[in-house]
Amino acid sequence: MNDPKSRQITSADDLTTRFEWLLDPPHFIDDHYIELFYNSVIRPEVKREESWEMEFTEETAREVSRGLGGRINIGQLVGGLSSLLGEFTVEASCKNMFISKEKQKHIIELTPVETPQQQLVQLLADYLSQYPSRLFFINDVGVDKDWRRTENITQTPREMVFWDLPSEDDADLYDIPKTKLLPMAIEFSSGRIEVLHNKLRIPKRDKPSWRQYIRYFDCDDCINAVETATDRESGDIRWIDFRVPLSDEKTARLHFEPRGKYHAGKFAHNLIRMSLKHGLRIIGTVKTEPDIHVLAAYRK
Repeated sequence: MNDPKSRQITSADDLTTRFEWLLDPPHFIDDHYIELFYNSVIRPEVKREESWEMEFTEETAREVSRGLGGRINIGQLVGGLSSLLGEFTVEASCKNMFISKEKQKHIIELTPVETPQQQLVQLLADYLSQYPSRLFFINDVGVDKDWRRTENITQTPREMVFWDLPSEDDADLYDIPKTKLLPMAIEFSSGRIEVLHNKLRIPKRDKPSWRQYIRYFDCDDCINAVETATDRESGDIRWIDFRVPLSDEKTARLHFEPRGKYHAGKFAHNLIRMSLKHGLRIIGTVKTEPDIHVLAAYRK
């Protein structure tokens, strides 16, 4: 992880690394919500069998750079995307053979896809091409706060965030909040909903607050809260909500919708314990609170 205090992404290599998350098999992916999102953003303009062209220019790179700490040029931007989408062609806006890079267009032809992993790739590319100001890359929640400002969240289309949650060692090294996933509530495939946060142990002398839940976080306690809420009659997880620290007293909600595809105990263990120790990479959309609907999560 780069030094978070130097700003989140300061070079083309940093940005390319975020793109390359999508080359990993996800630990979790919300195929249903991704398809709805994909159909809303891309499908209204493109029929199922049609192809379409996506265009990137130097102005696109400037728009992406505005939200970053460093300058990203068009060659670096499309170079990072090429590993996900394939090769681009370059066209000039006039016939002058000495045309400057300012006038060049980098174009790629795409066709609609059906797998959630490839749909997520095309959504990223579409946002970079059409809505670069709606993409946020988060490394240090203490420094980068624009993504959670209400005036940004409420704009359309919905924000997409790439959040690199730190390992325990990195959190200590850079003095940033640890990846403590506090289970809040869960619904099972049977329809039963169980509140989880009241099962977490904090000293009785303390009034429950985010500060206290964060301070007394314990992996075994959190995993046990999920496992004890689970029984055979309830089935697997339909959705589960966590809180993750933004500071010593503020949190964001992480909303996962496994829809019965993940066993509760294994899902809780891999998310809670492994994320604290090794960190977690999340791609999601943002609602007010802040509330992140997790599209995909990748273990480190």
